[in-house]
Amino acid sequence: MKHRVRLVPTLTVVFVLGSQPLRSQEPVISVDVKVVNVLATVRDKHAQVVRNLTKADFTLEEDGRPQAIRYFTRESNLPLTLGLLVDTSMSQRRVLDKERTASYSFLDKMLQPKDVAFLIHFDREVELLQDLTSSHEKLESALRSLQAPSFTRDQGGEPPDSERGSRQRGMSGRGTLLYDAIFLASDELMKKQQVRKALVVLSDGVDRGSKETLEKARIRAPG
Repeated sequence: MKHRVRLVPTLTVVFVLGSQPLRSQEPVISVDVKVVNVLATVRDKHAQVVRNLTKADFTLEEDGRPQAIRYFTRESNLPLTLGLLVDTSMSQRRVLDKERTASYSFLDKMLQPKDVAFLIHFDREVELLQDLTSSHEKLESALRSLQAPSFTRDQGGEPPDSERGSRQRGMSGRGTLLYDAIFLASDELMKKQQVRKALVVLSDGVDRGSKETLEKARIRAPG
């Protein structure tokens, strides 16, 4: 079965104009672009990446006009943005040390110098422990700070809407905010990344108390 994929490149050129009034006849600015890189990931109906495509499987258009594809390569070593989400709720307290050790090993083997990662923990709140970084030392330091909540910890309540979603304040609540953690990581940290990206979640998969739904978290998650 042959796949046909249509690519539509967009080139945005921004000019900063001074405070001088524009003349009645605006100048025409021509920009000559020799090569425009267009990155694409193709998935089938089962969301699996299609890896055997060739240049003949793609068509390229600009403003509705067909364009020639002069260069075609399959990239397999693009920079990676990795999000590590660790469940620190009471149900995970007995395996937290194992999660921490597994995370050390995983990050050490996966991250190359050009890659970046961040670490979020979630229980009754969602908290960014380490923002995007390529430093193994910073990520390991954040992993060492992981701990399950104690029974004496302030249970708190739901924060006001103005604070909800803040990476600095986190999202407080009760239970295991798994869906909120995925949504926050995807919406605030992953959305602007244009390279390969993936979320790794260490959890028993049970959500208790999230404001976001599973469907909304799934849609926001990198695909």
